[in-house]
Amino acid sequence: MPRSDFSLQVCDDCGDAPCEWEQYKKEIIGSRIRMLTSAHKRRAPRHAKRTLSQLYFYLKNGSLSKTIAIVVPRCVEKQIARLDDTIRRVCEAASPDAAA
Repeated sequence: MPRSDFSLQVCDDCGDAPCEWEQYKKEIIGSRIRMLTSAHKRRAPRHAKRTLSQLYFYLKNGSLSKTIAIVVPRCVEKQIARLDDTIRRVCEAASPDAAA
């Protein structure tokens, strides 16, 4: 196999290889979907963003601390901001009305 098959792509936003978003996106997306489909009161977008940022920090570091400011890489921040639009498009495409 060519050597390039084993090289990791460096993220343009966070500079990590593999990208922080690629490492944690399944858990973050799953959590946002659970927030949207939960029977409980819906969270405001800013609360959802904070909660998902805390989830990222917890997944990466293993704990949360009230004394440490949560710093989220730009790639994760951008994807969290776009998450509702992405989920909405997927749900619209999968709805029975879209098949008609």
